[in-house]
Amino acid sequence: MEKEKEPEHRKRKPDLETESIRAWISNEKEFKDAEKIAKDETHKIEIKFNNGFVMRLIGFTKFINKKTDKIVFAYKFKKENKTIIYYVPDDLTKENKGKIKIFLDKLQTMAEVSGYEMVDGKEFAKRSADEAGRLRKSHKGYGRNTTNRNI
Repeated sequence: MEKEKEPEHRKRKPDLETESIRAWISNEKEFKDAEKIAKDETHKIEIKFNNGFVMRLIGFTKFINKKTDKIVFAYKFKKENKTIIYYVPDDLTKENKGKIKIFLDKLQTMAEVSGYEMVDGKEFAKRSADEAGRLRKSHKGYGRNTTNRNI
């Protein structure tokens, strides 16, 4: 498993917040810190969309297949809103898909008992991409900052 450090800017209030996006306008130090975290990450998760939006999932605990050195599952607890965001890659083998489904079912049960909601990282990214497109049109000053998003 691989664990990442949370970016410094997360300790302050977002500059722009909607239902599915929290965006910060980074100062130079925060930008460099975030870039370093992203660069140091050995197993990257990027979700790309047709509108040019790219979401990078950072700070996730990752399960890596020892044979292929690829991610088979990743998750992140968001205590502030009692959610578990998870990511399952599209290119899993049929065998690994079955194993991950069993694991997800058990995790879903534990989440329900604990009062947490399970959120598919790809679905979250899709909603964020759609909202970023709308924000880009209505808040021209935020276009550059909402095109690429790290959660």
